[in-house]
Amino acid sequence: MPLHTITIFLGSFLLFQLQPLVGRSILPWFGGGPAVWATCMVFFQVGLLAGYSYAHAISPLSRTRQACLHGGLLIASLLLLPVSPAADIWKPAQGSPPIPAILSLLATTIGLPYLALCASAPLVQHWFLHDFPKRSPYRLYSLSNIASLLALASYPFVIEPLISLRHQAVVWSWGFGLYCLSCAACGLRPVLSGKPSTAMFSDNGSADQECNANTPALSTGDLMFWLLLSACGSALLLTTTNQLCQEVAVIPFLWVAPLALYLLSFVICFRNDHGYDRLLWGILLPGFLVPACSVFILGARVALPLQIIVYLAALFAGCMVCHGELVRSRPHPARLTAFYLTMSAGGALGGMFVALAAPAFFNDFWEYPVIWWVTCLSIVAAWRRNGLFKVAPSWLKPAIGCGIAVLVLTTLRPLLNYRSYTDTVTRNFYGVLRVVKHLESSGEMRTLMHGAITHGIQFVDPGKRRLATSYYGPESGVGLALLLHPRRVNHLPLRVGIIGLGTGSIAVYGLPGDLFRFYEINPAVIDIAREHFSYLSDSAARIETVTGDARLMLEAELVSGRQQQFDVLVVDAFSSDAIPIHLLTRECFAVYDRHLRPDGIIAINATNRFLNLVPLIGAVGRREGFRVTPVSSPANSQNGTFKADWVLLTRNAQFISNDTVRNRLAPVPPVAVRPWTDDYASLWPLIKF
Repeated sequence: MPLHTITIFLGSFLLFQLQPLVGRSILPWFGGGPAVWATCMVFFQVGLLAGYSYAHAISPLSRTRQACLHGGLLIASLLLLPVSPAADIWKPAQGSPPIPAILSLLATTIGLPYLALCASAPLVQHWFLHDFPKRSPYRLYSLSNIASLLALASYPFVIEPLISLRHQAVVWSWGFGLYCLSCAACGLRPVLSGKPSTAMFSDNGSADQECNANTPALSTGDLMFWLLLSACGSALLLTTTNQLCQEVAVIPFLWVAPLALYLLSFVICFRNDHGYDRLLWGILLPGFLVPACSVFILGARVALPLQIIVYLAALFAGCMVCHGELVRSRPHPARLTAFYLTMSAGGALGGMFVALAAPAFFNDFWEYPVIWWVTCLSIVAAWRRNGLFKVAPSWLKPAIGCGIAVLVLTTLRPLLNYRSYTDTVTRNFYGVLRVVKHLESSGEMRTLMHGAITHGIQFVDPGKRRLATSYYGPESGVGLALLLHPRRVNHLPLRVGIIGLGTGSIAVYGLPGDLFRFYEINPAVIDIAREHFSYLSDSAARIETVTGDARLMLEAELVSGRQQQFDVLVVDAFSSDAIPIHLLTRECFAVYDRHLRPDGIIAINATNRFLNLVPLIGAVGRREGFRVTPVSSPANSQNGTFKADWVLLTRNAQFISNDTVRNRLAPVPPVAVRPWTDDYASLWPLIKF
């Protein structure tokens, strides 16, 4: 029994260490958005389904054949180590569709090791059932989830801060080698113990048929029921993760916290028959769901810690009820692999709905409320199926019906409110973009919104439409850089690079002879900036747009010998308040530096509701030899400008000594922050609690 325990524990631990490790490695190559992790999760869930299918398919074979087949898979997996995707091979080409690229990358680089690990839990439990027929294997499933939880909890707090990605891959590969030895020993246990059973050398089909004849057959209703509940839990996990990452950043902590709670619900529910209390969680679910709906409606007005707590509490309650009802309906251990196979199929379906179907069918983030509607209806169906309403008070049914109706109506409201004054809405891999018209005291405006965040505004009035608005007013840091750069003061043309197009507001600073080169990863943003706003067409400068991730494009330009020699490089590529981590690392700052003239200025938009980015930018900038100068500017509603926080990085002493600039500069806050690198990034020191 210890051998089975060690194998399952080690396999599950490695499985859930691999997920954030590989996701973190490829995140910068595909724009660093929430959809990257969602696509990775689809692969992980489909891989889990493939692993369970494989275990189910070979379970009727003799123990020797099972051990040989699985041993062959393990040996093939070892040939792919270490699990570190090569950047020179897998970085996407410009314009390539991100979802197929991510899925093919993962399948090729980690597909076999991941399949082997996914198969370990059901396969080793199957071996355990044959080695110890009088013991229940379901506790081993709970143990596997405990190992998964430990892996997830340790990654953002221990592994990621202390070990670089490159060394993580090496350490993980050694761990996988130990797992292969343990799994082989487990498969060959009867031989190694000197007590080979007849099952080692004959197929288990007849034994399984005899066992199955003495256990209730699985109905289509059973299978559909397991499929639905597991799909709901999986979909809740992914849509909650997306909701959190939209507004903060795509980092392992915001991946693993929802996933850890998802797995914790499995641990509690599968530990024993009393882990799930239907009455308790039936009360807690609406108690947690009401605050989550309130936060969903209020959106950006709610503080970050409260958003995280409320969303995660609702997720945990939903998963507890879904998985608790699954446990109550679990079959005899003889049907174990079929049960796990159906659960994994449901998990894959839920993940594919959120990551693939929802962006195709919905032009807004409808999936969060829709999945909650379906989950609540599925839970009610589960209670009805188990006869709860036959013994419950008569008022319970109408109360539940009213509660679900209120849930639907309240969560519909924020999504429908925009429609009356929305010009256009578009959604793709990179998020939801919305152009709205609204009347303010200063005049009618057209606004581009990405999620809940404004990404540029323009006055409709022809007399005011050339004003620099939102975060880019003349008093802002970027305004100072563009107006007071020594070349501008001396009436020389400027070469300006801008990472993140938005509405193209910065183009208003362009003069004849200037070049304004925009890098924008989202093609839909370029279309909207040209079709719904006039900043680009009104500008006197020559405008160039480059489609693709800015860092990849800048790196490619360096490789081809095209240093841009920018006088000013503006970094403003945020999606909602989610920051692009890969654009704020030391390696990326080195790329910026190579594209700058010696007297150039980097202007970084540090405006963020949740994170204090100034100390981080200061730490990275100083390491790269820049003078770091924060600049804050107040809002001016009459001119359409917002309160903005910018950080300017330069070696240009003439610019810094300008009286106007010197009077506006502020010191970098004395906060000790470790500079980010491609191997390390932590948000904890930056959060505004």
